[in-house]
Amino acid sequence: MALPEKKVESFIKEVDEHLLCQEPIKQKFLSDLKNDITEFVENNDVNDISSVYNQFGKPDEIARGFLDSVDPKSIKKATKWKKVLIIGVIVALMSLVIYMVISFIDGHSRSTGYYGETTVHEKIDGG
Repeated sequence: MALPEKKVESFIKEVDEHLLCQEPIKQKFLSDLKNDITEFVENNDVNDISSVYNQFGKPDEIARGFLDSVDPKSIKKATKWKKVLIIGVIVALMSLVIYMVISFIDGHSRSTGYYGETTVHEKIDGG
């Protein structure tokens, strides 16, 4: 019984999580890696994911080895966009929190916690 495709996909996904580079470069590498793993599994009648780990290494080691061979500019460009995105999300969330706090304080300061009731007494002449 051969190694299930889900196991190979899971392994590839783990490698993907460790890769920081431009998407076309990453996808090419992951496609080649998947083909290599599939070929290895088929040629060696592999039925256990540990054999893939033994042959190819851990996902983080594979990613590190690949990134060592990639042009540093492509890595820098990818990380720059991720940082910009993360900073943008943080700024948006902080703005929302500040707005909510100010609205709460403003609403709270306008209400005294007391309310008044006015009673009007009319004199009715019964006369």
